[in-house]
Amino acid sequence: MLSRVLAQKSVIRNASNVTSRIGARRTMAGGPPPRSHGQLEAYAFGEGPKHKAQGWETGTYICYAASSLLLVLGLANKPNTSIKSWAHEEAAARLKLKEAGEDIEYSTFYNKLAGYVFETDEVGAVPTLVDEEE
Repeated sequence: MLSRVLAQKSVIRNASNVTSRIGARRTMAGGPPPRSHGQLEAYAFGEGPKHKAQGWETGTYICYAASSLLLVLGLANKPNTSIKSWAHEEAAARLKLKEAGEDIEYSTFYNKLAGYVFETDEVGAVPTLVDEEE
């Protein structure tokens, strides 16, 4: 009988030690206390409505804006390299030469106004810029 009483006391003592180490345990008697309206507001990344900018943010936003502007301007002014636009310009140049009465040679490009004209003497040679006066 004495051993049973001592065993029960040691079980109770061990249980109290466990609860003091773990913390108070909840019983299922009720839910957590209700929260007020102020605690229910959620903010992105835990920042409140009065966020103060950090030192690195201004420079980062300036770089974002500058690179976006550079990208938009660069893409708006890129050259048109489609085959249709080249063929249209080449056909217009040939029609202009034909109206002037000159003979047209096939496999020769006549649209020299579209950009720079380069010539090579042989395959693999470095191309040289042709003057427009020639």
